[in-house]
Amino acid sequence: MHLADGTRKAVHLLQKGERVATSTAGGSASVVAVVEMYNAGNATALFKDMCQLDQGFFIAGTHPVRVGGRWIRPKWQFACTRTMPFASLFGLVLDAGHSVVLHGFEVATFVPGPVGVQLIDIPHKFKWYQAIAAAPGFAEGYVRIDTRELAKLRPADWDGSVYDRLQFEEAVVAPAAGVGSVGAGAASAM
Repeated sequence: MHLADGTRKAVHLLQKGERVATSTAGGSASVVAVVEMYNAGNATALFKDMCQLDQGFFIAGTHPVRVGGRWIRPKWQFACTRTMPFASLFGLVLDAGHSVVLHGFEVATFVPGPVGVQLIDIPHKFKWYQAIAAAPGFAEGYVRIDTRELAKLRPADWDGSVYDRLQFEEAVVAPAAGVGSVGAGAASAM
C-alpha cells in the first residue's frame, strides 16, 4: 500500500487516520477503517479465482481495479485461476474517494453509495458498507467481519455476469491502454 508520504505499508498494518495515496480525493485520503474479512467456519478458507498480480500480492478476480485508465475486473486481463488458502482478506474504508493506489493500480475501496463507476456501484456492496459501518470496531478503525455474513447481503441470483458484459461494451469505447504493475501486499478483496 502506498502512503501519502511515498512510503509503503501492508494493508493489514494500517491505522485509522493514516493518509494513503489515491488517484482521487486530491491524491490522498485518511483511513477510516481497515476491514478484515474472514470465514469463521474455516480458519484458512479457500478463495477461488485469485489473481497474483505480483510477488505476494493477490486480489479477487472480480475486484475492481483501474488499468490503463479503464476500470476492469482483473480476471479480464490476468490469469485468475488460483484457489488460495487465506485466513483473511483485507479492504479499506476511506474518508474521501473510492480507491487506493497499490503499486501502479487503482484499487476500489468500500463505499457507502454510488461513485459513478459501474463496477463499484453495485447495490449489495452498499449493504456491505452498511454492515461494516455498524460492526464492532468501526469507530476505532478496525473491523473483523465474517465473509459469510457479507454473502447473505447479495441477491440470491447474483453471479456478477452482468458486469462481465461490461468488459466487451467498454472495450469498444475505451480500449485498455496497458497494464500497470503491482507490488507486494496482503490479499485484497472488496
